[in-house]
Amino acid sequence: MIKNSGLILRTVKYGDSSLIADIFTETHGLKSFILQGARKSKSPYAPASLQIMAQVQLDYYDNQNGNLHRVKELKLERFWEKIPLDYPRRAIGLFLCEITFLSLHKFQSDAELYLLLSESLDFLDSSDVYLDLHLWYLIQLAHHQGIGIGEYQSLDTEDVQLNESAIASIYSQKLLSEKRKFIFEKIISLGAVKLIDINNLVFNTTERKMILQELIQYFMLHNDRFERLKSINVLQDVFN
Repeated sequence: MIKNSGLILRTVKYGDSSLIADIFTETHGLKSFILQGARKSKSPYAPASLQIMAQVQLDYYDNQNGNLHRVKELKLERFWEKIPLDYPRRAIGLFLCEITFLSLHKFQSDAELYLLLSESLDFLDSSDVYLDLHLWYLIQLAHHQGIGIGEYQSLDTEDVQLNESAIASIYSQKLLSEKRKFIFEKIISLGAVKLIDINNLVFNTTERKMILQELIQYFMLHNDRFERLKSINVLQDVFN
């Protein structure tokens, strides 16, 4: 029996009345749990504790011989006040959870990334200025995974000299357009911003969409799982 905290990243219907929940646990990484009877009218679980982004406490039996773990008890640890009632907040939160899920490998603990996601969702729920959170999170995630977006030497030379880890190296061109130079500079500058300072960013809707597009293309080149990204469509609707 293991007690842990976790963040629900994905749920899938299972059988007639159950759910399989992929939960990012604080100390044991990403695990899949079967929640029996979760979809019954008299479910043993509170509806809020089954939602994506829910921060929960759980007691479970660790199945060392299989991928599915059985939950003894699951209850809500933290109640989000603004996220469920605000469509843009919810869209960003779903996006953060999905990109985290696509970045994780099962059975590998990652307390640092858990803390990053938990603090980011807390900021999303509490801050009045949050529309650039997903961009900042992608930058942090890239650094965490060892594909960090580094500095470039120059964007003005005919042969663009780039650090191996710089995002612009993926789009090696004879000369970058002025618009793309501007976007790359914005992306690089995001790496130095702290979570509490996100509300000082001043991206407009067009810049926000361009930065997101470049970052997603960058991740796709490093992780083919990002081609399955679904929440990006919902997120783009928010900024139309």
